[in-house]
Amino acid sequence: MAESVRGMSVLWGALLAVGVFVVGQAILKFVVEPIEEQRKLIGEVAYALRFYANVSLIRMLSPKDVARKQEYYARKQEVDEMKKALLELSSRVLASLWAIPFYDTLALLGSVPKKYDVLEASDHLVEWSQTLYGMKGKERSRHREIVANRLGISKKIGEIG
Repeated sequence: MAESVRGMSVLWGALLAVGVFVVGQAILKFVVEPIEEQRKLIGEVAYALRFYANVSLIRMLSPKDVARKQEYYARKQEVDEMKKALLELSSRVLASLWAIPFYDTLALLGSVPKKYDVLEASDHLVEWSQTLYGMKGKERSRHREIVANRLGISKKIGEIG
């Protein structure tokens, strides 16, 4: 009788251990990993804020300025690639809201940025991408600053240059 009770205790202990392991892995896979991915994504945004700080395309060529057309088109291609990168970051930042379950609760706990801040940062990444053509330096700076503040980048590394 004592041996069967001991056997049942071992069985229940093993089942409990397996259950705890499975629940732990589920939390890791469905909550912790998406939060880590969002943090990596915010790091990519911080990189873009610094890397693309002074990129713009100022239309300074006249149709007769053949000598500088090649330079202009090379610069335009660079700006087009940056615009695409910013739009992709905006979309991925927005998508991160759906990848993390219980987002609002985790935001209240401070584990992730607030939903409103993520939405606003995503919008301003798009708006930043739309200021790349022409003399809109103040607008570009304002959008970059809002993105940095909303995603908590300014708190970690200071002002974006």
